[in-house]
Amino acid sequence: MTLWRQDTWIRYPVRSAAQHHDQRSRLFLAVEFQGVTGYGEVAPQPKELNGDAAIGDVIDEVRIFVLPQLEQILAREGDLPSWTRAARFAGSRAASNPAVALLEMALLDRELRVGEATIDSLWPETFDTPLQSTVSLIDDGEWSVEPEAARVRAKVSAGALSATSLRRLSELSVPVLLDYNCAARDDAGVIDQVRRISEVAHVVAVEQPYAVGNVVDTARLAEQLNVPISIDEGVRSVRDVAQIVRYQAAEIIFRLDGNRLLLEHLSLRDPQQALFVAIKFPLIILLTTLGNALINAMLAPLLGLNLPFRQSFSAIVMSFTIAAAILGAFSPLITFMVWNAPAMTSGVATGATYNFILLSQVAVIALAGVTGNLRLFQLLVQLGGSRATAFRVLSAWLAGNLFLG
Repeated sequence: MTLWRQDTWIRYPVRSAAQHHDQRSRLFLAVEFQGVTGYGEVAPQPKELNGDAAIGDVIDEVRIFVLPQLEQILAREGDLPSWTRAARFAGSRAASNPAVALLEMALLDRELRVGEATIDSLWPETFDTPLQSTVSLIDDGEWSVEPEAARVRAKVSAGALSATSLRRLSELSVPVLLDYNCAARDDAGVIDQVRRISEVAHVVAVEQPYAVGNVVDTARLAEQLNVPISIDEGVRSVRDVAQIVRYQAAEIIFRLDGNRLLLEHLSLRDPQQALFVAIKFPLIILLTTLGNALINAMLAPLLGLNLPFRQSFSAIVMSFTIAAAILGAFSPLITFMVWNAPAMTSGVATGATYNFILLSQVAVIALAGVTGNLRLFQLLVQLGGSRATAFRVLSAWLAGNLFLG
């Protein structure tokens, strides 16, 4: 295994809010085994920035944590692990994701070489990747916009825009994405900049205006802007995505992170999403009910209760119906609670408020489920004539429901 670093100078440096991009460093890892070598490559930040690890930290992570784990597996199993196992090497440190990604790429590249396959065999290309040029509105340094560029990413920060920047923007014939890199100070400043730039160019999105994790301020800004907000630095886990969706803080999520190099553009306000959920959720309930009824009809006779499929299905539907009736009865109260809570983007909103709302919803769902199963237990007692038999059958049914559901 060989790890090396390559530093290259950027021909047209770009200044962002917190960094002057004039040099880019890349890390390469070569993993050789049985005469076949795979190569991985990542390009970490030169210094720690907005939660991203510095290249020195990534190098230490590879040497101290990642490669020793690989050597242990090789000594124990006598072979390299599949690239799909590399993600398990990751820890909670900021440098862990890019370090694991480096190994993941090298293992994947080697497996493709061994199988004489290409990356397209795993992920077929569905569209041509558009070219994007990056410029800076923070200073009047030289711009370089490729003729075939489909979009321009403009680095911007709080403060006035120069006449030179506005003139250059007016000369663009492609859309512009404004990338704040967490440098926005307040909503009014962002709104004013977007308005001024929109007068001379086509602004398609505002990216990462506020600090990583600040979804409340980002959501408040999203309500006031007439262009979508994109988040990239603020997305490092599934929990981050859940928070963004919960607060409706962005319409676009751009994720290019450690152990999956995943690029996602998710529409969080797309009406099609609501349609898919409206179709999918009832189907999940129906298919789960059918599967449980089939399993339960086989388990019941083994536990002392002769219950055919039709009666098993009817009993489960009855239990679900009772739970649904309770949830429906509580829905106006939950709606009233949410309606009277502070707006999620207001200055008085607190995490405790929404944690209480979530806790209330969980409590109502738990009450509905317990009541539905209690009535199901009473029905099984009537059918079986024994509380012990009914308890065994219900316990087996709940276990099956947990497994299938």
